[in-house]
Amino acid sequence: IYQLPRPGPPLPKGEHYFTIGWKQIWATVKTYKHLPYTFVYLAAYFLLADGLNTTGTLVTICQNAKFSFSFLTLTYLGLCQAVASTISVLGFWYIQRYWKISTKRMFGVTNVVTISISLWGMIGIWTNKFGFHNVWEFWAYNIVFGLFQAPYYAFSQTMMAELSPPGFDNMFFGLFGLSNRASSMVGPIVVQAIIDKTGNNWQGFPFLFALCSVASLIIWFAVDVEKGRRAAVNWASSQRK
Repeated sequence: IYQLPRPGPPLPKGEHYFTIGWKQIWATVKTYKHLPYTFVYLAAYFLLADGLNTTGTLVTICQNAKFSFSFLTLTYLGLCQAVASTISVLGFWYIQRYWKISTKRMFGVTNVVTISISLWGMIGIWTNKFGFHNVWEFWAYNIVFGLFQAPYYAFSQTMMAELSPPGFDNMFFGLFGLSNRASSMVGPIVVQAIIDKTGNNWQGFPFLFALCSVASLIIWFAVDVEKGRRAAVNWASSQRK
C-alpha cells in the first residue's frame, strides 16, 4: 500500500521482454577476457553452490532414512537454524569490522565448514557411530549450518559485489544468480547416480566433499580480489567513454 511505484527503464526499441535478458547474459559472458578474476569466481561459485545445495539435500535424505521426526521436532530444528543464522550474521559482521578481516578470508572460513559437513557425512560410510547416524548429529548440523552458512551467503554476494564493474552490477549479479540456480541440477543428478549404483545414501558425500574442496581452493588461490576490483573499475570506465 505504501510502496511507491519504481518503474524501470523503458524497453529498448527492437527488443523483446523474453529475449533481452538472455542477450544481456551473453553480453556479460563476452567480457570474460577483460575480467578474468570475476569469471573465475563465478565458475568456482557455480561448483561451490552446487556442492552446498546438494549436501543439504543429501543430509535431509539421510535424516529421513534413519529417523521419522515429528512436525514439531522439525519445527524446532528449523528454529535452531534460524536463531543460529541471526546470531552468526551479526557475529561475523562484528568480527570482520573489529579485526578488519577481508571478505575473502571470511568467506574462506565459511567454506571450510561447508567442506567439513560433507567430510562428516563421509565418515558415515565406514561406521554407524558417527556421520549422520544419530539424532544429536542432526541437531548439531542445523546449528552449525545456521552459524556458518548464513554468513556464507552474505560473503559470497559481497565478493561478487567487489568483483563487479561499478554501474554494471545488475548484469553480473544476474549471471551470479543464474550460476547459483543452474548449478543446483548438476550435483543431484550425479549424487543420485552414485546412490543408485551403490545403494548407499552416504556414498554421495565423497563426491560433494571433492566438489566443495576444489571450488574452495580455486576461490582461495585463483581469485585475487584486489586485481579483480581494479580490472572491473577499468573496464567500467572504458565502457562509459
